[in-house]
Amino acid sequence: MIITNDFVMINFPKTGCSFARKVTKNLYRNQRSLGRKLMEKLGIFQPSVLDIRLIDINQKLHSGLKLQHGTVRQIPQAHKDKPLLSITRNPFTRYESIYFFKWWKEHPPAQRNVIYEQYPNFPDITISQCYEMYHHYGRKNRLKDIEPKIELGYHTIEFIQYYFKDPESVLRKIDDDYIDNELYKDDLRNITFLHQESLNSEITEFFLHIGIEPQDLQFIETMGKINVAEKKPAKSDREQLSLGQDIRDKILTRDRLIFKIFPEYIPVNSTL
Repeated sequence: MIITNDFVMINFPKTGCSFARKVTKNLYRNQRSLGRKLMEKLGIFQPSVLDIRLIDINQKLHSGLKLQHGTVRQIPQAHKDKPLLSITRNPFTRYESIYFFKWWKEHPPAQRNVIYEQYPNFPDITISQCYEMYHHYGRKNRLKDIEPKIELGYHTIEFIQYYFKDPESVLRKIDDDYIDNELYKDDLRNITFLHQESLNSEITEFFLHIGIEPQDLQFIETMGKINVAEKKPAKSDREQLSLGQDIRDKILTRDRLIFKIFPEYIPVNSTL
């Protein structure tokens, strides 16, 4: 979680938040005068940008590591009224990124002995197996004792836990009517979402909008990718490691809330 004088950035995993965090920290720290830097070092002024690391409070089984992610409920009291900024991403490519980043190799969504029973060759699993592993074990890990009225995708559960005011209540009551009639709008915090697919230009526009000078943003154009998934296989080998149509159809149904909120991600010719 990044906190500035102007906004709070919620870092949703595998959406480009590492890039956005670095941009924000570079921007705010570089704008400080020498006097301000000294005052911050002496503790007279609060730092112009805070990088808070937090444990994922929504997982029954978690690594215990404090990571760059945090939910709206974990925003410190002194900053709760600040505008919120975050990043969204196409659910299909996000699920692919989760697979290729391979965090699950060292931090599977269930006890290893349980994972091995279902996937004897773990961690040598396919992208489809990884998706189903998260859908079964990852969902159970996050839902704990909650049993939603409809089947929800892992992405949707994470999204609700990160951005909604009372996620447990929402996970218990969400149904087709809740999605179709956009009742979620009353429960979702007011957040400015940038798109991972055009993050460089959108984050530049965001900072211009809040009054940052164009010359102070030129460094964004030359920044490379940060904390990305390991390189994907060659195009000729990628088909067997990409989401099949059966999985894509499941994502369209299970993560329907995400496609309702971000209809720009609905595939062309989809009947959703």
